[in-house]
Amino acid sequence: IWQGFGFETVIFLAALQSIPRELYEAAMMDGANAWQRFRAVTLPALRYVIGFVYIYGVIGSYQVFDQVFVMRCV
Repeated sequence: IWQGFGFETVIFLAALQSIPRELYEAAMMDGANAWQRFRAVTLPALRYVIGFVYIYGVIGSYQVFDQVFVMRCV
C-alpha cells in the first residue's frame, strides 16, 4: 500500500490543481457549503483520476501476488 502512495498523491494533487477556481466561486455564489462544493465540484472533476488510480493499484497488486504467495507457503 505504501509503495505507491507517493505516486498516487502526486496524481491527486495535479488533478486537484487542474480544477478551475471559477467552479468553486460559482458554487459559493449559489450558496453551497463546503460539503456541497466537494460533492458537486471536486468529486466529478476527480472521477477519471480516481478510476485511474484504482486501476493502477489493482494492476500493482497483481504484480506482487507471487511474492505474497511465496511468503504464505513458507
